[in-house]
Amino acid sequence: MAMRIRTKQQPAQILSKGRLNLWAILFFFAITCLSSLWEGSGMGLFAQGVAINPTGASPDNSAIFDVNSTTKGNLFPRMTTAQRDAIASPANGLIIYNIDCNNFNYYNGSAWIPINSVGGSAPATPGAITGNTIVCVNATGEAYSISIVSGATAYTWIVPAGATVATGQGTTAITVDYGSTAGNVCVTASNNCGTSAASCTAITINTAPAAPTATVATGITSTAFDANWTASGGATTYYLDVATDAGFTAFISGYNNNNVGNVTTHTITTTLTCGTTYYYRVRASNACATSANSNTITQATASTPSTPTATAATGITSSAFTANWTSVSGATSYRLDVSTVNTFSSYVSGYNNKNVGGVTSSSVTGLACGTTYYYRVRAVNSCATSGNSNTITVNTTGGLIDFSGCPAGQKCCEPGFCGSGCAICIPIASVCP
Repeated sequence: MAMRIRTKQQPAQILSKGRLNLWAILFFFAITCLSSLWEGSGMGLFAQGVAINPTGASPDNSAIFDVNSTTKGNLFPRMTTAQRDAIASPANGLIIYNIDCNNFNYYNGSAWIPINSVGGSAPATPGAITGNTIVCVNATGEAYSISIVSGATAYTWIVPAGATVATGQGTTAITVDYGSTAGNVCVTASNNCGTSAASCTAITINTAPAAPTATVATGITSTAFDANWTASGGATTYYLDVATDAGFTAFISGYNNNNVGNVTTHTITTTLTCGTTYYYRVRASNACATSANSNTITQATASTPSTPTATAATGITSSAFTANWTSVSGATSYRLDVSTVNTFSSYVSGYNNKNVGGVTSSSVTGLACGTTYYYRVRAVNSCATSGNSNTITVNTTGGLIDFSGCPAGQKCCEPGFCGSGCAICIPIASVCP
């Protein structure tokens, strides 16, 4: 059986706090113990909840507290924003009426949220945050900013764990000192009415790349080689050392911390000494830091240049031709032999081991017409001379009998050779000796 209390309307009375508490205790004790004896409109206590109404109706089944009136309203606690914020450990869902903003606020477990914007509201969410999103580990003084938010009186910035807001907290621009942990930089705008949603940007922490692995050299000649290594994640360039000692105290020219770019192979451009041992190592680097040294590779240059390949002669005339051959890496000059015998047991004058310089072709002159010649070549550097190349055979032009060249009315008695004309001319009627 529902318990109901019917009370008569009486003039309002103002009681002191102590008397109010006493009367409240007595009032609810009376409700609990005596309401079953009273009937009529007023407040009812029911198994499913509490109802306050002028008819004595039961509360709605879904309500623990049901107030119904067409002549009066309900007053929530009214206070300023400062008073609201002074509430210790507010419960999730606590409601107050903010007299600074003229709207209801509720606590969502972490912040006070305005229920509506009538009479004042929290600022809008700040716009995009400008600033570096990829920063170095332990970077300092990284700057971030937002545009001013209309109606905001303060700004609150939050940074990743291990980072600190060094300057500007509470404003639209800050600087951040980072640790080693990535995360988000976020900012909210606030005023007396509340706090906006957060605007955030993700931050990546960039660390030094791992040390690369140096691999064996390639393209080895008597004066050069290619240094090689593996790629390191996050590297934007590499630094190469080349020395003549394993302790890297004697660097070759240009290769003490040489920035070779974002590559994994590099030809040593400084002319090396043939038959010499060299050492190289490499480091990976990016905008944040440089890695430790790689392992060391030991590489000796070749002591003897490779043998060149002689190629076909060009520009052949009755008295000359141009000898040709391929270039040999590391060669500083070439030696040319020219002979009329393929065993090179004798030589054309001036062409026995002739130093023709660091070229790949040379003119051979002063030759006989209609004659077969042979040539070969060797590569030379400061260490040694290569073996002989293959042999090229060349035939100079000419060699046919020439009956031309006698004046009119004369005949040739002794023809010349190789286009030289007639050697002996006599009158046509005469007999050749």
